[in-house]
Amino acid sequence: MKPILLLVCGFLLTISAFTQSNAFIEVTGSADSMVLPNQIYVRFGITEKEIRTKAQLEEIELKVISGLRSIGIDPEIQLSIQDQLNNIRQYALKKNDGYPREYMLKLYDSKSLVSTLNLLDNLGIQNIRMDRLEHYESPIVRSILSMRALENARQKAAKLATISGQQIGSVLSIVEEPVKADILFAKDAQMNMRLRKSDSNTENIIDLQRIQITSSLRVKFQLQ
Repeated sequence: MKPILLLVCGFLLTISAFTQSNAFIEVTGSADSMVLPNQIYVRFGITEKEIRTKAQLEEIELKVISGLRSIGIDPEIQLSIQDQLNNIRQYALKKNDGYPREYMLKLYDSKSLVSTLNLLDNLGIQNIRMDRLEHYESPIVRSILSMRALENARQKAAKLATISGQQIGSVLSIVEEPVKADILFAKDAQMNMRLRKSDSNTENIIDLQRIQITSSLRVKFQLQ
């Protein structure tokens, strides 16, 4: 009878040791940062209201290209024709005579945005809308935030483990949680713009709201 009892006790101790060695705590850590958009995408179209013939279309196009260059914007790099997904030079080589046309312009700051809007307005182009706002270093920022999110998770886990009289050990697993995209699209981009006068009150300035970049990690720690 005693050998059987000892065998049962030994089995229970083994289960207890196994359970303790595999005990873990799982928490979610997060971190975020606000960044100013440095990639501003503006759509505009030359419609039938502005043109009647292909010659008029080409004339307006030349004025747009010339005007963009005059305010420091490179149309061959920053301007594309959406129905062809090509830049101005490539579009010309295709010899496509279709019109009206829609364009996408990539800008890098609010000052260029104001200058562009003034230029298009002076040319009588009214079909203008914001497409999206981005930050070109978002992946780098998110990588830094991931390290902060991991540290945030570690602090949470350590605090909870202390309450239960234990300590956290090594990381068992890390899962990246889905987060809101760090891009402001169309409607949101429009809503996050504010027009104001400069200090000298001689020109308009567009304030762009910062984009929130977030990292969220679900982390599992071993308990000791």
